[in-house]
Amino acid sequence: MGRHHVRIIIVTFQIPVECMMEEKERRQDISHIDQLTFTVRYIHGCEPVERFLKFIPIFSHGAKNLADTVVDFLKENNIPLSNCHDQSYDNASNMSERYTGLQARIREPNEFAIYVPCAGHSLNLVGVKVAECGPQIVSFFEFVQRLYSFLSASTHRWNVLKSSLGKDHVVVKCLSDTRWSAHFDGVTALHGGFEKIQDALDALSADTDQEEIRDKFNEYELKGKSTHRCLGSDYSDANKRERKLSVETFLPILDSLNSDLTKRAEAYQWIGNLFSFFGQLKTIDSEELNKKCEKLANMYHKDLDCGELLNECK
Repeated sequence: MGRHHVRIIIVTFQIPVECMMEEKERRQDISHIDQLTFTVRYIHGCEPVERFLKFIPIFSHGAKNLADTVVDFLKENNIPLSNCHDQSYDNASNMSERYTGLQARIREPNEFAIYVPCAGHSLNLVGVKVAECGPQIVSFFEFVQRLYSFLSASTHRWNVLKSSLGKDHVVVKCLSDTRWSAHFDGVTALHGGFEKIQDALDALSADTDQEEIRDKFNEYELKGKSTHRCLGSDYSDANKRERKLSVETFLPILDSLNSDLTKRAEAYQWIGNLFSFFGQLKTIDSEELNKKCEKLANMYHKDLDCGELLNECK
């Protein structure tokens, strides 16, 4: 977006207002240039507004360089950093580190720019860790990705797959390292169209144009049996198979989810304690309301008066 358009957004929507929030996210485009995605959220009238402002090329992931980039951008566009009351990034150490991360450097000149970890990134990290908590899980997602890679590598194979699936099923999906929902989409597509996908693979195996691949099946099968214990003789017994699935896959997933979700939730608890009473105004008692208003007014002592806030909440 050109500088002129950025200025139009800033002037038209009066971004330099109180309670502004800035959100930065690093992305790499197709030319392999790292960019900082700069988005602001603010109040216009009585309505919350979110605006994308600019992609800013960055050449260093160091917290100091990122902080200088952010501050310089705000200065160039006459947006006072003092108006920033919130900042949100992913959980990478250079962004979230308590003492030297980007969020800490932004809070040095502005104590009110509290840091809120991006919920989407946090949940994505939980999903990524779950997918890596056991060899069987890693193997399964590798299979999902290989299935997509095999079928999408040829227009002929892809057409056979689409023909087999018809209009009632979704084609197999590619996984993503940065978007955990892609794993969900991939598994959902495989589960919903499993039999039809099998039919497509059977059709491809009978295709004379696929002879080279078919001739290597035995080689691939032997490699698979040698690398995946689940294909061994101990997996033929139903009871052993159920126990193996429980011990090596199901329970590790639950343990990882419970541990990581609890850890990530801690980052939001103090924010909830600070603001959640606004949703309890009809039920909260007077003494507790006084405490909550006083706590919030002390936090934003330049913006809020405890007495005025209390009167508005009653």
